[in-house]
Amino acid sequence: IRQARALGWSMLPAYVGPQAPCYGSGVTINPRQARAEGRQAADGAVKDAQRLGLPKGSPVYYDMEAYNEKDATCVSTVISFLGAWTAALDARGYVSGVYSSKDSGIADLNAAVKSRVRGFSAPQAIWMALWNGSRTLNGGKLDWPPSDRAKQYQGPHRQTVRGVTMDIDSDSVAGPTAG
Repeated sequence: IRQARALGWSMLPAYVGPQAPCYGSGVTINPRQARAEGRQAADGAVKDAQRLGLPKGSPVYYDMEAYNEKDATCVSTVISFLGAWTAALDARGYVSGVYSSKDSGIADLNAAVKSRVRGFSAPQAIWMALWNGSRTLNGGKLDWPPSDRAKQYQGPHRQTVRGVTMDIDSDSVAGPTAG
């Protein structure tokens, strides 16, 4: 983190935890425990942020990979989980963000905000994966203004920065960052 800051970079801290039950592999959210697991993930994220020297007020983005957005039980589970994640992160003084595909997690979050899902806490920021090659922060009629958004517009590719070649994704960022 110190080296990235020294390069003048800011960061989008991401926390990877359980994924949607319809994701397909790995550790998934238990639909019956979604809220509790969301709070536990927030606790883990805060511990990690503190260990990395990210003070209160820093954003932490939950990494919810793309999933089958047509599965109603799955969508409900994700919304419960991310709502609890946000409420717990907010209570601990961190800014809640969510990284996900524009067509699954971000679309479902936006629908939850618009329909005012009971007990749902919306994240303050979104980071959407929309690999359309466009650097604009547009992405449809989203409840978050561009100033609360980041967009991953290009997936994995190799790039050289100051003589170091690395695999990166390319993003446009106007939302909250750390660093």
